[in-house]
Amino acid sequence: MLPVETPTITGKRVGLPALFFSFLKTGTFTFGGGYAMLSLLQRELVERKHYLSDTDFWDTITLVQSLPGVLVFNTALYTGYKVRGLKGSLAACAGAILPSIVIILLIATVFSAYWQQPALVRIFNGIRPCVVALLFAPAIQMARATGLKMKNILIAVAAILCITVLRFSPIWVLLAVGLGSGLTAYYRAHKV
Repeated sequence: MLPVETPTITGKRVGLPALFFSFLKTGTFTFGGGYAMLSLLQRELVERKHYLSDTDFWDTITLVQSLPGVLVFNTALYTGYKVRGLKGSLAACAGAILPSIVIILLIATVFSAYWQQPALVRIFNGIRPCVVALLFAPAIQMARATGLKMKNILIAVAAILCITVLRFSPIWVLLAVGLGSGLTAYYRAHKV
């Protein structure tokens, strides 16, 4: 079972409003979904607020990616629980989902009539390259956090090729890599 109210890396107790606003900020200023917001989450939770260490952050991301559901919601749920228990989870999750709810309501009520306007189309076309960069930046940060060993680079390249070229389901690739890593760890632990 997870410890409740683990102190942050600075040793300070996190206030519920601070936790709420950290996730509100990242949810408001992220385009492109969960992976695009990893850079913002890492900067907010690790570098600015010191809720998690860099290792804890990437371990959290690895864990929540294996769970069903939206990445940012699962990250908020886990991080909130880790630093403030159940109330922290509720505050972080509320902050994470509130911007999406407001934006969807605005789009449904206001922007739906203007969706095909050339200026709005150009704005979103201009945002797309930035979203690609927001997706690429966390991959580099995660690679640095795991250590740029040749083995890790080869696993990443093989996974990319299996998913993009061979069209394997990411689920099967994750299961294969997880099984291979588990067997390797077992073999090394029981090696005579």
